[in-house]
Amino acid sequence: MELAFDISQDELPIFLAEVDEHLQTLDEILVQLEQAEERPELLQSAFRAAHTLKGMAGIIGHHRMTDLTHALETAFDSVRKGMLRITTPLIDLCLDAVDGLRLLRDEVVTGQVCDVDVERLVEEFEQMNGKTREATSREGPLAHAAESAASSGNGSLSIEVAIDPASVASAARAFQVMMALQEVGEILEMSPTLDQIETAAPVQVFRARVACRVEPAEVARRVAQISEVFDIKINGQAAGNDGQKPSTAREARPDPGTGGRGNGQRNTAEMTVRTSVERLDKLMNLVGELITDRNHLYQLRAYFEQEKRGNGAADRLAETVTHLGRITDQLQEEVMSIRMLPVGSVFHKFPRMVRDMAQKTGKQIDLVIHGEDTELDRSMLEEINDPLIHLVRNSVDHGIEMPEERIAAGKPPRGTITLTARHEQGRIVLTVSDDGRGIDPDKLRKAAVQRGLLSAEEVAALSEEQAIDLIFMPGFSTAEKVTDISGRGVGMDIVHTNIQHVNGSIQ
Repeated sequence: MELAFDISQDELPIFLAEVDEHLQTLDEILVQLEQAEERPELLQSAFRAAHTLKGMAGIIGHHRMTDLTHALETAFDSVRKGMLRITTPLIDLCLDAVDGLRLLRDEVVTGQVCDVDVERLVEEFEQMNGKTREATSREGPLAHAAESAASSGNGSLSIEVAIDPASVASAARAFQVMMALQEVGEILEMSPTLDQIETAAPVQVFRARVACRVEPAEVARRVAQISEVFDIKINGQAAGNDGQKPSTAREARPDPGTGGRGNGQRNTAEMTVRTSVERLDKLMNLVGELITDRNHLYQLRAYFEQEKRGNGAADRLAETVTHLGRITDQLQEEVMSIRMLPVGSVFHKFPRMVRDMAQKTGKQIDLVIHGEDTELDRSMLEEINDPLIHLVRNSVDHGIEMPEERIAAGKPPRGTITLTARHEQGRIVLTVSDDGRGIDPDKLRKAAVQRGLLSAEEVAALSEEQAIDLIFMPGFSTAEKVTDISGRGVGMDIVHTNIQHVNGSIQ
């Protein structure tokens, strides 16, 4: 069966990018919630991400995605209200739902139904909440808001938000404004209504009357973080970004907290223009051609300086070429900086991965991340993704011991894997370390002989450092059996090859 959704080709890239961001946020938060106390700010960020996803799915008519995000949102709300406790089974179910949402997200691209049992997942959430499935009214939230506001006695604010007329997803922006207002108070009335927003009709102005629990400045700050929003007015007075029309921008990503990340803190998200990698590559190629022409002009300048010394026109040409050279250098630096991304965009995937692998192996593992703001070229980040995955998997499978083995060795039962990125002498150094058993050179020598990679005489002649380098040989593995984590003898060879491909080294 072929699926159809109410979304244009212009809107699709924005939808996919924002869904990916919110799903990644949920991955990070869920792992942190399992490791920490029930921190209100984490629960709020998780609820907001699920709520936003539900609205985005509803706007394009993706009903299965709406049902699953509603169940996820309800679970977070139950935890916030103390009706549900955070347990490993609950986290497992939430992560299963996030994985399911990723597949449902792909339905928007392929138009084909994916193999996700949404009904089963929703029923499992309902069982955890201790209630049967109930039909929810779309006007329910607003009716509840009015009742709550009436009992609170808070004064109301009249809020008017203009949305960029050039936006290709103005209905989604209106929904995000509504969601932001629900977080700071109770919406008494609004225009357009939720039903009207869900038709995906363009929205230029969103108006609401809200009984707020926070100061007007905080309301304006929350709304101003939403992409393509400008000219915020509260009770008729300009607020927020003072009517400044922004570029098409990326929504400031909710901060899922810094638990399990060492001492590094994520910088406040900047408003940035969305663009494709292909456009950046084309721009880089054009800059390259400009640099080539500039160098030709340098040669002409040298010729005229020698042959036409003292000529006024030649002097002006030399000055112009020099100025052009400076501008070209600056342009090249700016384009290069645009291609830079923080390594955190890769590192943030690992907490979920380590958590899942630890459960499979029966180990207890903490992941600590340092230097997540260190920047690398986008293409280089893509190249190092697979090597980092293999290194982390090896730390889980071969480095960190089972809890009873660690206790017998005088270590705490929980092992620690540390990911670090730093600048060092003009290069970027990425380190994957763990507090496990380490690498045994004698075990490596024995494995090389058993696999027929080297003879007994050859391994005996190896130094300790050379023996450790055996792990990079194709087909080498010390695993006694093949698992879905390691043991096939290809991981570290791939690591070595990929790192060399980006002119790097590994030791």
